[in-house]
Amino acid sequence: MRNLVEVMQTKRSVLLLFILVIAGSILRIYGIDFGYHIDEPNIVERAIAMVGGEIYQPWYNWPAQTLMFLYAGLFWIAELFTEVPNYYIIARAVSVLAGVASIIMVFLIGKTIVKSAQAGLWAALFVATSQLLVRHSHYATPDAMMTLLLLVLVYFAIRAYQEKDAKKILRWYMWSGIILGVAIATKYTAAIGIVPILIVFIIKHRKYWNTLFWVGLSAFVAHSIVNPFALFDLDLIFQQLVVEANPNRLGQDWAGQKHFINNLYYYISNTPEWIGSLLSVLAIGGGIGSVVHAVRSKSWEYIIVPGFWFAFLLGISTLGLHWTRWALPMLPLVAIMAGIAIWRLLTLISQERIRVIIGSISGAVIIVPQLVISIVFSYSDIQPSTSDRASEWLINKREEPMQVIGDVENLVLYEPYTYRPRTNKLHEFTYDEYIEQGVDFIVLRKKDLVLRKDEPEKYADELIFFDELEERGKKVHSETKPQKTILKNKTDLAVYRWLFNPKKRARTFDLYQGEPIVVYKLR
Repeated sequence: MRNLVEVMQTKRSVLLLFILVIAGSILRIYGIDFGYHIDEPNIVERAIAMVGGEIYQPWYNWPAQTLMFLYAGLFWIAELFTEVPNYYIIARAVSVLAGVASIIMVFLIGKTIVKSAQAGLWAALFVATSQLLVRHSHYATPDAMMTLLLLVLVYFAIRAYQEKDAKKILRWYMWSGIILGVAIATKYTAAIGIVPILIVFIIKHRKYWNTLFWVGLSAFVAHSIVNPFALFDLDLIFQQLVVEANPNRLGQDWAGQKHFINNLYYYISNTPEWIGSLLSVLAIGGGIGSVVHAVRSKSWEYIIVPGFWFAFLLGISTLGLHWTRWALPMLPLVAIMAGIAIWRLLTLISQERIRVIIGSISGAVIIVPQLVISIVFSYSDIQPSTSDRASEWLINKREEPMQVIGDVENLVLYEPYTYRPRTNKLHEFTYDEYIEQGVDFIVLRKKDLVLRKDEPEKYADELIFFDELEERGKKVHSETKPQKTILKNKTDLAVYRWLFNPKKRARTFDLYQGEPIVVYKLR
């Protein structure tokens, strides 16, 4: 009888996980055909060049070499069936699959730690609906793939801890090393993934001193396979890293000004918007509870997830820059801690019917804000952006050929119109020189202009040009995305307030994306 109950529970868990995977897939596929993401060409265009025979691509800013080779392979296969594949959709599909696979991985991690499929299902539910995880599963960028790889690494580390056979322990460590090497070749911040391995080694396997050697060797070999030219380009890698990690970039909020503390606050304070306010509170309880349980019961696998979350938080906070996407690998860990917390709270309810009712209501209250934001974000991405609208205005403005320059990278004009993007280089020519070149309009990102004015000493040469442009040119058009939208404050309470306000609810989908843009006429 007991075996029958276990079988039924297993089947129910598999069915629920399948439903979550389908739901997570739909959320991630919807909106995948949006127009443009500023970081995608860095990988996709180089992968296309690799298909054409240019295998050596000396670009290591992220480094994303793993994705370049993967995309190139998929593009090559696609070209066997169609002359001009939709390369960007294929590349984005990889991120979709990585995001969906992450749902499965958090289920496995939660289930393996506490020996309960319910904890894993809660974590899977939270990852399936997290608006930031859903959104970055749309993009052909390294973040979704790196997040998946780090989750696989965490799972392998937990299995290494729970394994008793010395040979199998070594095997799990070697697999962890392989994943670590591939993850670092996908994005450098994945190097923090060594932490789960070190936690397990220090707590349980110090006598197997050679395991770390095999981890390092496995990581080196795996990294060399997926990033084969790195050893020959060490100087170039260093140069590109210096540029990529420059804390004095235009628009950085607090470069050199207590950046660690500010970054720490940035990532912690924004987590409620990225994955949910109530969920974040549950995660705090789940993290603390896991550590307490580990100390009391000596079940040290409980500290791997909160320990890795804390280490990753500290790691990315030490960097001079901060980006929302850097927090992506932390969110599934938050979901796992929250899943364990709500599972433990529900086990305190003895009657199953009441437990199911309370669990269902609690789950709905937790995920609805994230679910709404995920859908709205995807909808806004496929609407014409500010640059699309600026392009349309320019095309409708004149019939004869015209020349346009600017620092808006994704402005699209067709013959007889020409557009020359000159990102951060507009000031290299004077106003009169642009007129001599036949330039009709200059299109600017308003935010960058404002930021330059905030640091006049640093951008003195550029401001001279912009001052002349404002004085002699004519501001003829501007585009700004709607400001008062449901996306302005993505905390649970703010979303519910919006949804329960009839006037606001009626314009939930009155929005689109893009930076503020200003168009100047020269002549």
